[in-house]
Amino acid sequence: MIDYSITPHEIVTLHLEIDGWMGDDLCAVAGNNYFVTERLRALIESSRLSGFRFGPMIVSRSELFDELQGGLELPPFWWLKVHRGEGEADFTVGPGADGVPTLIVSKKALDCLRSFSLAHCLVAPLDA
Repeated sequence: MIDYSITPHEIVTLHLEIDGWMGDDLCAVAGNNYFVTERLRALIESSRLSGFRFGPMIVSRSELFDELQGGLELPPFWWLKVHRGEGEADFTVGPGADGVPTLIVSKKALDCLRSFSLAHCLVAPLDA
């Protein structure tokens, strides 16, 4: 659900219908929204990183998911709400090397993320 009463508009409820999950602990969905597994959430919170907050999200399995990965148990997921704006935060969204809005993380945050599964995430230096 989107709150159109404020500018910029804000997503207030994130409902994700999953067609497939390859096991990554950090995933992106449309509109620069991100979600993490419960275990990654716990590490990020204990690491005292900045520039985000976590929120609940609704997760459902599509018919395609049940057809292709029906036996797979999904872990609990949390919405990683990344702050948009200037500053020295560990997590932010800004223009990537190609100008497209991208998740940008500090070295400390990247080290934290790399201790989990990111097999299907594209990771590149900002100045590439």
